[in-house]
Amino acid sequence: MVAARSTRAFQDAEFPAGPRAVDGRREDRVGMDVFRAALSESHKTLRPEEGMLCRCGQPAQLRRVQRKGPTFGRPYYACALRACRFFEFADEGSTLAALELQWKRFPATGEGGWTVVRDEGFRPADVQQGGVGDCWFMSALAVVAERHDLMCKLLPNLNLGAESGCHEVRLFLDGRWTSLLVDDHFPTTTKQRRPTADGSGLAFGRCARCQLWVSLIEKAYAKAHGAYRFISGGETSEALLELTGAPTEVVHFRDPGFDPELFWARLVSLLQAGCPVGCGTGAETLEELGLVGQHAYSVLEATGLGLALGERRVKVRNPWGEWTRREQDELLAQLGAAVVPDEGSFWMNYVDFIRGFACADICYARDGWHARSFDAEFGGGGVGCRSALQLCAECGVECWVMAIQPTERGKQVKRPPSYYLNDLSLLIFEDLYSEKPRLVKARIGGARRDVACSVVLESGRVYTVVPVSFRASRGSFVLRLYSASPVQVHEAPPAAQQTWAALHQLLVSPEPPLKDANVWRRAQDFGVGQLLVVEGPAMALGVLVNLGPVMLKVDLCAFGNHAALRSPLGMLEGSVDESRNQQEAKKKPTTRQSRPSKATKADWREHHLQVLVPAFSQRLAFVAVALLEKNWDFSLESLNAEQLSEADPVEEPAGHPFAPVPLALAVHATGLDKLEELEEMELQAALRESVLHPECDSDPELELALSMSLMEAEASADVSKAAAKVDVNGTADADASVNVDAHADANVDGRADVGLDDQPRRRGRWMRRSRQT
Repeated sequence: MVAARSTRAFQDAEFPAGPRAVDGRREDRVGMDVFRAALSESHKTLRPEEGMLCRCGQPAQLRRVQRKGPTFGRPYYACALRACRFFEFADEGSTLAALELQWKRFPATGEGGWTVVRDEGFRPADVQQGGVGDCWFMSALAVVAERHDLMCKLLPNLNLGAESGCHEVRLFLDGRWTSLLVDDHFPTTTKQRRPTADGSGLAFGRCARCQLWVSLIEKAYAKAHGAYRFISGGETSEALLELTGAPTEVVHFRDPGFDPELFWARLVSLLQAGCPVGCGTGAETLEELGLVGQHAYSVLEATGLGLALGERRVKVRNPWGEWTRREQDELLAQLGAAVVPDEGSFWMNYVDFIRGFACADICYARDGWHARSFDAEFGGGGVGCRSALQLCAECGVECWVMAIQPTERGKQVKRPPSYYLNDLSLLIFEDLYSEKPRLVKARIGGARRDVACSVVLESGRVYTVVPVSFRASRGSFVLRLYSASPVQVHEAPPAAQQTWAALHQLLVSPEPPLKDANVWRRAQDFGVGQLLVVEGPAMALGVLVNLGPVMLKVDLCAFGNHAALRSPLGMLEGSVDESRNQQEAKKKPTTRQSRPSKATKADWREHHLQVLVPAFSQRLAFVAVALLEKNWDFSLESLNAEQLSEADPVEEPAGHPFAPVPLALAVHATGLDKLEELEEMELQAALRESVLHPECDSDPELELALSMSLMEAEASADVSKAAAKVDVNGTADADASVNVDAHADANVDGRADVGLDDQPRRRGRWMRRSRQT
């Protein structure tokens, strides 16, 4: 706990009052036109800022905009080699809106004046959003305010020492609880968007009844991320994690696997347990429900457990402190009920709740649970991370495992130049270091700030948590455990070879142990092998399986929008696809939005990669990672496979993520006995070879075994027909080749669907599944 200073003139030197605290600009230049300044100084030699690096990790080059327009002559940083898409203006100055704000002190003197919190305690109805677009943070703060124990962690001193003007706020930042000191200076304006009755003129977050706790927490959050501007726009789940330190989960109502009945039981149970829950709308505004598009709300109550679907009710609150459905107010007035528009809470039918909102953000902040954070590092170890954690519980217990990276929020002023998130996933094993390790849980993450999954630890068993990154830039992150009872933890080295072999088994298994409704697995047989894809919300992994006795060369053509592609050849930037980008720019929104929003510019790129897969092996072909999760897309357009009778061996170390894995090793990776399936695959491959090379000497016993195997397979399995056109051509002197045309079955939007054996076709692209909100 940080003690408040005994002074009435405390001023926060780390986050001083002024325009820079609002917009985070490097310079606070009043009355200076940055464009004219850039033009007048064009004759001067450009000197790049020391330490400014591009995404390649090389010193960035300082240039000027040459294209005619409003930014002509403006200096900016870019990659010196033009190998990456790094871009940042070099002359950012304070905005006019930030300069117009007036900063005033609000001393917490009590006695009818301002105070941190009143004797009645924290109330969700007291939270009011201001001029910053942080509805996601305010809605999260409102549901956390239902729990006094959680709020006392955020404000450990409450009103103690508040008269000094120095306030301590604790936030869960980058995986650890951090104390921040802020003063009682707050920006005010005469143009309040929603004027308050107290006449304070507070420009940003504020609290009813002359309280300061909302403004203090919001200011500390802005300080942690560099400026108020950097906390505009976000996800409620992000704020819930940084306000509670507990794992969070996002449930999307538009996912095909969403079950309204199951979610209703979960929602009632979570709210009864005191778990904070938020919700958010999509781009569409439903005026008949009184909901604003692209806005975050708080979920306060749910009643009607055991009743019919139409009799269930959900209480929701708008952080704006207002209720937009006037018909409801009129109805309440007719019934003689009180209408309190400044609180912003209202009841909804559960059916309308599911129809009006796009997702729910759940925070598993359980009272009395145990938590601990452990330092970890990217790089090395063969799995992209240097360490793993061994867990052992004395009795059966539920445990959440979280991997948390330093956030990108406010990276312009808080992070080293060119800081970006690494891709990150979690694998949980039982007996990892034995001959037959068992993979019990996996979470396919991506370039996300945090990745979390839960697992039930059985008594006396040893589990190993292995964080995995396919191309990790060096840096630190945090592994955090959150369990119902204490768990014994030891650090251990990651076993790269066993880990990657188990991951391959996860990808090829028909029923992988993911247990995640947001992960899909699809398979495509192209004659001489298979392509298997496991896709999560922010990452997709593709594996090529070679069922033949010779080397297999596969050429893939893929298109990605806001996606980075990693392959055995390294990072692929790809070439810009101008035609697709222009088509995306011409598209008109299909839904009516509440307010105009700046659409994200498409960034479609074409990728070509070639992968060699040794005989009777499988190999990771690509890892597609979302750079912008809400707008990313990935489309695998074509595949060409060719068998090579003579080829150089693949040179990759056994512990490398893109190293080939023998089929037998992948089968044994999780301790599952699938030798019969492997033998069947080898027999089928031998049969294909006999067809492709009829000139070879035949073996009567082998032919009999192959024929019997083929007859059994045809009689026992109902094999789906592939929608793609597959041509198998082979001669005595030429290598066999297979061409899979992704455009063989074109759909309405000009792209194609290739038939997938174990999943129904989805609209749009072949591989990437886009969530419709």
